[in-house]
Amino acid sequence: MDNKKLKVGEKRKLEIQEAAKKCFLEKGFQNTTMEDVIKEVGLSKGGVYYHYGSTYDMIYDFMKLGIKYRGEKSKNIDTSKLTTIEAITEMMMNRIFDENKFKSVYAIFLKLQNEDKRLYEMFEDLKETNTRILSSIFPTNDKVSNIFKDEFLVTFVNTLILGYESLNQKEIFIENKKVIKNMLENYLREKLSKEFE
Repeated sequence: MDNKKLKVGEKRKLEIQEAAKKCFLEKGFQNTTMEDVIKEVGLSKGGVYYHYGSTYDMIYDFMKLGIKYRGEKSKNIDTSKLTTIEAITEMMMNRIFDENKFKSVYAIFLKLQNEDKRLYEMFEDLKETNTRILSSIFPTNDKVSNIFKDEFLVTFVNTLILGYESLNQKEIFIENKKVIKNMLENYLREKLSKEFE
């Protein structure tokens, strides 16, 4: 496949993902059908099915793009000017407070993965990818990177993301940003001190 066709294919996939996102946010993931996305994107049925066999495939790709986006944002953190705890805290705070096109769908994904076995399996698969990408900003074999596998940290941050996106209370989260940052730093300090005892 030549570069022009590849670029057109990638563009179509992004168009389909954006249409799917709109449908997921308006109708809910569980109520969105392939026909809804086809209608929203304005492509032929074959054109959409060429790229995606189901709405599950769409949300999976959208989550992968979100992880890639998060990884790129994390690489921009200058770890040489921060302590390890400060760097990890900044990464987690960015996850919670960064306004981006992925978070609203991620909140839906988080909520539904407890009710839908396929979404749960995707969540577990994507968690490994996310851990690998976040760990990559630290030196290879650095024990500190194990913190990204910490179930409490992952659950706590995801809970805050879910609340931030779903409860219509963003202002309260923003007003208490310093409190949230202190909570994360305290947990990381305690957890990492045990790692290195």
